[in-house]
Amino acid sequence: MKKIIFCALSLLFLFSSHASDFTLNPDHSQIKFSVSYMTISSVEGAFAQFAGKAVFTNDSIPTNFELTINSKSVTTFEKKRDHHLKKDDFFWVNRHPEILFRSQEILPTADKEFLIKGELVFQGRSYSQEFQAKFLGETTDPWGKKSLFYEFQGLVNRKELGLTWNQTLDSGQWLVGEEVKVFGKLQFQERGNETAFSTHMVAGTRAGQKPEVALSREEQADRREGIINEATEGEEEIHLDAQEEVITTSHETWWNTYNLSLILLSFFSLIGIVLGGILVHQKCDQKWLVHLCDLALIICVFFYALAVQEVFS
Repeated sequence: MKKIIFCALSLLFLFSSHASDFTLNPDHSQIKFSVSYMTISSVEGAFAQFAGKAVFTNDSIPTNFELTINSKSVTTFEKKRDHHLKKDDFFWVNRHPEILFRSQEILPTADKEFLIKGELVFQGRSYSQEFQAKFLGETTDPWGKKSLFYEFQGLVNRKELGLTWNQTLDSGQWLVGEEVKVFGKLQFQERGNETAFSTHMVAGTRAGQKPEVALSREEQADRREGIINEATEGEEEIHLDAQEEVITTSHETWWNTYNLSLILLSFFSLIGIVLGGILVHQKCDQKWLVHLCDLALIICVFFYALAVQEVFS
């Protein structure tokens, strides 16, 4: 009898402590950052593409958490600045396309609040990093899908990550601050029971009545990837425009130098031919030589006028 009770209690304990896998729903999650700018203002940005997962054991505080960010999706809503952020001064996205954070210890700190200690993998190197998190609540959407909502924040020292680019101000202070505030809100749904993107509309609408048009997670990722590729193409166009601008400026400089040289050459030739013509008219008895000198003068005046017109037109 005792064995039966012991087995029953053991099964009850195992069943009650069953771990559930949850995935991050990026459609209603945000990962943002803010950094001091010129010590007065700030530059804010976000990552448009990321994925995550967490493990829960009948509690609102996860026992494990992992987040992967596509560094190529960084945006501060200004194309030229984003182009610089993706270069080797900052994220170097061509060589390091992902940023990874995985929890190593999760400690409750207050009611519905907890501290996540973990490993941040940035550009192939590991760093210790902490984030404060808070459970906001649990709710079920009109399609019967349960969601858990959280908010988080933490400070990341960018110099410790090797991001040392900066400029000095007249006051001697730095253009960009060292500490970057990383914050956001996350929505988790049980794996295999996520709400599809195309049904995030009012219940009873066409999207809600036709589950076959719902996008899978892979299709949603492809859609976000397409948006990121469009942004990258726009940045490439900016880069090409800048190259064309440099080439055009160089060509214009060369052309102006050529025209100025032509004017000076024509001017001094004109002076020389005029003085020579005066001497020929005064001392030469050969008419053909006089006519030749006059012809040379006319040709020189023509090219001089042409050069002036090219420069000032």
